[in-house]
Amino acid sequence: NFTNVITNGVPLVTLDRPWPGTGIGTSPSTVAVGGANPHLGIPLMQQWNLTIERQIMKNWAASVSYLGSVTTQLWYTRDLNRPAASLIPFNISRYNYRNFSTITYRDKGGVSHYHAMQLGLKHRFATIPIVGGLSFEGLFQWINEVSDVGESGGDNQFGDALENTFCRSCEKAKNTVVVPLDFRSNLIW
Repeated sequence: NFTNVITNGVPLVTLDRPWPGTGIGTSPSTVAVGGANPHLGIPLMQQWNLTIERQIMKNWAASVSYLGSVTTQLWYTRDLNRPAASLIPFNISRYNYRNFSTITYRDKGGVSHYHAMQLGLKHRFATIPIVGGLSFEGLFQWINEVSDVGESGGDNQFGDALENTFCRSCEKAKNTVVVPLDFRSNLIW
């Protein structure tokens, strides 16, 4: 951000001189710019599941389920100005565009794979026709999600910027937002 100062009727920042204190077409190295792919589109998610249920005793039921999905064309963020990883100590000359500190670009193409196994148990206690009945449901889940782009959430729908701008597949890792083991139960009247 710059504060435009007018001295003797001449502004410091104008359209033909957008960067204060520098010549036309250059910028100080503390300026960050950004852009986005104009054809981001909407990510595509495909889901599938298989469930086997069985009554095991009077008023008891058990289930085993597999759930899966793949999401493609996920949005992600990368810094086009970040230099390639190396053992060379960093200095400003390693930037791809030395006049800018970061060049944030929003793009599409990320992939996420989700797999879950669920074990469920249901029990319906004696039913009272007028009042209703009491039932119990329990569900244990094992969840695994692997993605090659950062997790998104909150105000950042694009996720964290890639650590290695030149290798999105190097970002492939488990989603740390997903809790891998989960147990839930309900007691309903």
